Amino acid sequence: MSIICELKRIPPEILDEFKNNPSQVEYFFNSRWNRSVSPFASEWDVSPLDLHKYWDHMTVLLAGYETRSGWSFKDKRLLNELIFAEYRKSWPEFLVIDNSQWDGLPLVNAIFSGRDVGPDLSYGPARYLLPEEVEIIASALDDISVESFSERYEMLSYEVDAEIY
Repeated sequence: MSIICELKRIPPEILDEFKNNPSQVEYFFNSRWNRSVSPFASEWDVSPLDLHKYWDHMTVLLAGYETRSGWSFKDKRLLNELIFAEYRKSWPEFLVIDNSQWDGLPLVNAIFSGRDVGPDLSYGPARYLLPEEVEIIASALDDISVESFSERYEMLSYEVDAEIY
């Protein structure tokens, strides 16, 4: 069994329902497989974006840290922007850090930013981003070209421990 990540767009009304009645989050996800009795069934007509178990790789490449340890580099001081994570012992809570010391490109915390909603769903609660936060992340991702992404990947192949989840 693997830890996977799926990103799902939901309407604001459903998010409000989740905030007001957190037990509905689990019901929402269960309705994906049993649509006959769920008011959420039509939300699953559009599939989620399935990152499978590559969410950890994407987090390292986009945000500059590894989720299991809070760090991606053997030398933790390479990314001063992320020093605070060492003391917090949790994932850094940022959306975007412009012009990182790493490579001058944005660090984009697209997968682990946001807030928790609802109960634990085996590997933690569901998380959500507000529309304006999605816009900030999308704008920063636009600043990372295919070539820049490839260069970042090449740098990481030398700097990061080989084992990512």
